Amino acid sequence: MNNETYTILIVDDNSANLSFLFDLLDNANFKVLIAQDGKSAIKTLETTLADIIILDIMMPIMDGFETCRQLKSNEKTKKIPIIFITALNDTTNKIKGFTAGAVDYITKPIDPDELLARINTHLTIRKLQKNLEIKNEELKKSLEREKALMRMQIKNAKKIQQSLLPYKVPKLEGFEMTCFSRSALEVGGDFYEFVQTDENIWKIILGDVSGKGMGAALYMAVAISIIKFNLLTDNNISFKDDLDSINKDLCSRMQESSTFVALSCVLLHIKTNKIILSNAAGNHIVYYSAKDKSAYNMKLSGTPLGILTS
Repeated sequence: MNNETYTILIVDDNSANLSFLFDLLDNANFKVLIAQDGKSAIKTLETTLADIIILDIMMPIMDGFETCRQLKSNEKTKKIPIIFITALNDTTNKIKGFTAGAVDYITKPIDPDELLARINTHLTIRKLQKNLEIKNEELKKSLEREKALMRMQIKNAKKIQQSLLPYKVPKLEGFEMTCFSRSALEVGGDFYEFVQTDENIWKIILGDVSGKGMGAALYMAVAISIIKFNLLTDNNISFKDDLDSINKDLCSRMQESSTFVALSCVLLHIKTNKIILSNAAGNHIVYYSAKDKSAYNMKLSGTPLGILTS
């Protein structure tokens, strides 16, 4: 171990002990600080942090136990390893020292080789702890960056998803329409569309992609593209061929996906005021008649799209 990079604080009221420990650690190439009581030790650490503290227990003004407790309650010094040195060799005082926050306990008379071995052991442990703390902090920052990036991606995805929906509701003679969409999450798979196939026919769909989040939103983009293409290329006053074609396209393009689309469909024939409804496992359509001022729940069943090819 390269001891030149490590600083050790010795805290002892006995000058002979200080001199012995200073010479031992200085000769082992440690940088050595000294203090003769607990208060002086705390004051020293306010300006110069040590890598390890050798702390005597029996001292005037403030004993080692109280000094240790105060150091461990201070955010700046609480992680510095503390080794007690004392002539007290009973179990009660050892337990008291460990409870106060010490990492080790050496009884007097001090064996130089034992002390150096224990110092080096705890410095190695502290070095590993610091490296782990650095890695954890780097990981924390990396996760925060990823979260920020994800939030930005979701925000952009929400804008893109909203751009796929109609920006205005068509005004049709004889019909009054309005629409509103808000995802349960930032993005999702709900959508609607208005498609005019000729001057008298409008096809309106309300869709719901299974699942939530980014996966559903991406599937939604594919589904809207397929649905619009099939609706625009079919002028029939029916949804049967449309839904069959949409289903086949979804199944062929999204073969590995377990996602599906539920659709509720309304065809409006402007010239005749005729309404045709179809359902592919979507929500029931409620029809309100202004003529008799009544609402009718049009309960239609159907199979979701993207699952079966026939």
